[in-house]
Amino acid sequence: MGHKKILVPVDFSKCSKNALKYAIHIGKRMPADLQLMHAFSVPVTHGEMGAISIVNTLVTGIEEDLESDFAKLTEEVPELAEVNYETVIKHNSVVDAFIAQSKQFQPDMVIMGTKGAHGIDEVVLGTNAFAVTKNSKVPVLVIPETAGYRPLKKIALASDYKDVHVGLFDPLLDLNKVFGAEIHIVHISKEKNLTAEETEEAKKMQRYLKDVPHHYHLLQTDNIEDGLNGYCHEHDIDLLTLIPRKHQLFEVLMRGRQSKKIIFHTEIPVLTLPS
Repeated sequence: MGHKKILVPVDFSKCSKNALKYAIHIGKRMPADLQLMHAFSVPVTHGEMGAISIVNTLVTGIEEDLESDFAKLTEEVPELAEVNYETVIKHNSVVDAFIAQSKQFQPDMVIMGTKGAHGIDEVVLGTNAFAVTKNSKVPVLVIPETAGYRPLKKIALASDYKDVHVGLFDPLLDLNKVFGAEIHIVHISKEKNLTAEETEEAKKMQRYLKDVPHHYHLLQTDNIEDGLNGYCHEHDIDLLTLIPRKHQLFEVLMRGRQSKKIIFHTEIPVLTLPS
């Protein structure tokens, strides 16, 4: 599988430290090098040279403080000593910094935290995790603040069996090689049976996953969110995987107030695969 690279956005909150610990566990097993990135921004008033000078002074001071914060992080998360890592400070918004750093670092995976049930609007729907997911060209693993690390034994893949490009699932095969996890392919539909087209796509997935322990499940329900959430609880799933291709399923899952208690409210990590 070769040596991998993992980008970990860090804001020094309890939430991001939890995601960092998760990234360390995965990084050790892959193995992978970690890059810890912190982004910050200072508003600039255009056309006022004095204001720009003040901002430059502020930026220098903030960067010095952040260097100190990273130094403290090695004490708060001693597991960092068990992996190769580097730190990066970017004067930019989280999303813009992520896009720029992804081009430079070229990670194989992004691992970041979310406050889950208590911060879904602000962190996922509103800004960082959701925006990073939509802009990422590599898999993004979102770790809820309440999700402690545990080896991945069961991975659920939500699929609509439409226009399946099997290469999308390479990250799942990587995780399978690392953890020996079984994959549950879950198709949720209002209909009892697959269409002929969906059946052909399912066969394509079957050929691709023939050497990987996997199961197919067809759940008939009118509520996609509740169906996935219920399945994950019933089968003790460790990781839920989504393919936000054209963002259709992802947008459905994240649409409306009712979604606040679904998916990202779950206590298990969510992996999104780029399309």
